[in-house]
Amino acid sequence: MGNMYTSDYNDNIFGSRIIGQYQASTSITWYEWVLNNSYMNISYKNGKIGQRWPEGNRPNENIRIVDTFVCPSDPYFGIMCWSWYAVTLSYGMNKWISSNAVNGTPTGGSALSHLSKANNPSSISYFADNYVYTEQTTGQASTNNYTYNDPTKYDVRSYGAHGKSRHVAFLDGHVEAQNATKVRSSNGLEDLWDGGDTTVK
Repeated sequence: MGNMYTSDYNDNIFGSRIIGQYQASTSITWYEWVLNNSYMNISYKNGKIGQRWPEGNRPNENIRIVDTFVCPSDPYFGIMCWSWYAVTLSYGMNKWISSNAVNGTPTGGSALSHLSKANNPSSISYFADNYVYTEQTTGQASTNNYTYNDPTKYDVRSYGAHGKSRHVAFLDGHVEAQNATKVRSSNGLEDLWDGGDTTVK
């Protein structure tokens, strides 16, 4: 899907937030864009939050139950994520991959807006299952591949969704289990396309 998007939108990368779906000046999350477009033809069921989490807030609010967005191993059944509407979600995206830099820019670096700027795609994490981070901290899913870019949650040995690891889809399309997070040494973030020394957390 990412390759199709990049081809259709002049090398703009499919990012964590996308501007212009509803209003020219506002943005939506990656999963909302997918649900509102036909690239993957993903279906969902309508439900109520209380059907999934009886103990949660706003049990009568509507939620979109999307099996594709829920990891089969997720014991929380895709804890709720909320932006324009509630949806089940187990996965997050690298926050700094964004075609419009609407998430801001990493310290001392830049948002990855075009695929051609990524000279090391096999090293750049794209998506990861992050439901253990979110269930144990915020109680709500995050669209990012670790909770709200919180450096204390980088340790996938403690917060890994699969044993002491997370499953990561990299920008070149390959997937692997990762028991540590490679970040840039200068800022501790996953903007590896910006170069410089790296370290593993």
